[in-house]
Amino acid sequence: ANTYVAEDFDEVVDAPIVAGNPTLHPFTVGEAEHFLVNLGGDGLWDGEKAAADVAKVVQEHQRMWGMIPYQRYFFLNVIAESGGGLEHDNSTVMLTSRWSFRSPKRYQSWLGLVSHEFFHTWNVRRLRPKVLVDYDYENENYFDELWVAEGVTSYYDDLALARCDITSVGEYLSALSKQINTLETTDGRFKQSLAESSHDAWIKFYRSNENSRNTTISYYNKGAIVGFFLDIEIRRATEDKKSLDDVMQVLYAKHALKDGYTTDDVIREVNDLTGKDYTEWFQKTIFSSGPLDYQPALDWLGLRFAHQPEPSKKPIREKGKEPDTTGTAAKAAAKPAPAKQGTWTGISTKSEDGKMIVSAVAESGPGFQAGINTDDEIIAVNDYRVSSSLTDLFEQFREDGKVELLIARRGALLRMPVEFASREVSNWRLVKIKEPSEQQKNSFDDWLLDLPEVSEQVTTEDSK
Repeated sequence: ANTYVAEDFDEVVDAPIVAGNPTLHPFTVGEAEHFLVNLGGDGLWDGEKAAADVAKVVQEHQRMWGMIPYQRYFFLNVIAESGGGLEHDNSTVMLTSRWSFRSPKRYQSWLGLVSHEFFHTWNVRRLRPKVLVDYDYENENYFDELWVAEGVTSYYDDLALARCDITSVGEYLSALSKQINTLETTDGRFKQSLAESSHDAWIKFYRSNENSRNTTISYYNKGAIVGFFLDIEIRRATEDKKSLDDVMQVLYAKHALKDGYTTDDVIREVNDLTGKDYTEWFQKTIFSSGPLDYQPALDWLGLRFAHQPEPSKKPIREKGKEPDTTGTAAKAAAKPAPAKQGTWTGISTKSEDGKMIVSAVAESGPGFQAGINTDDEIIAVNDYRVSSSLTDLFEQFREDGKVELLIARRGALLRMPVEFASREVSNWRLVKIKEPSEQQKNSFDDWLLDLPEVSEQVTTEDSK
């Protein structure tokens, strides 16, 4: 009973091994067996409650993909004061904390991890980029499709939690807003395209340096936002008859466990599904590092950024000008609004042998403009010795709007004035407009809430 035989070397490498005395919480969804396997937790986790929530996530992903490619699946939940996860063919290993269950925010984040890794059961473990169909264990594997493998997965992980009522609409919009804010405050967004971020993961994403924040982006982060854009573009083009769900299902049917896919295959399926040519759209969104246009998706769903004015039903008229009937003014509004005076400088520091050392400088920040460099030692702020927290000292001089830093650079002492700036994260907060049209209300529901009934019943050992 305890002898296991792998079909090939790939299966040996893929299979995690857990030895110990874990607690098993079994449940059945779609006639397939699932197990939440908790290792640790110190009695602070309610395994049955967690398994019931995981079952909802499983049900939603099974519904979306329309098929189940496994007979048994294990969620190996290692409660060991760590974080992260890794997908496998029929299981996932997840790392979390004993304190995650009782904190609503951290528990929701854990369920997002569950959703992300389980979505990989289809997208990555079976539906793979062409380069990964036959693994090369000896060398790096370069390809442009990590935005699909990880980015699209990152779009669906939080979306699934909203679709199965684990999170509210407001919580989901907050999560999507956080993704947008992260991208729009990343200085490298105009330097590296999504395809380049995917391709360069081996040499840049996992080998960051002091300038990474200024030159790179995350294919997880931007890929999730582009997944959102692509989903809404398909819905707009088909009047909500088709979506990204359909594209992923078609890609799975054609390429899973076969020849794999490329970005060209994705473009082809989107074009075939919509009857339109999205080649230029992909060029601008995937292969270019230019700014993203949020407005088409927001207009379709009846959303806006919190700093934007409510959309007017009449053409926008500026003083001394003809009414704007092109939407230019509305697009211009999709930019951060001026924020109150803050103390942001874009300077990140680390402690090194009792010294405060500059570890990174954001290109868009006033510290960069002032000439602060990485590896500078910050000795004093306005002639007051720095002890532990640069932020606390900056707060003392918020009203002045600036400070003077005494730094040591390669043995030389320099006095460098630095002005404060504001970085208001709420500028990219999504909210629903007050008076959406019928189309916007229906489209929003189709996207997030109005889902077909699922015939399979979720059962646990207790309910049996």
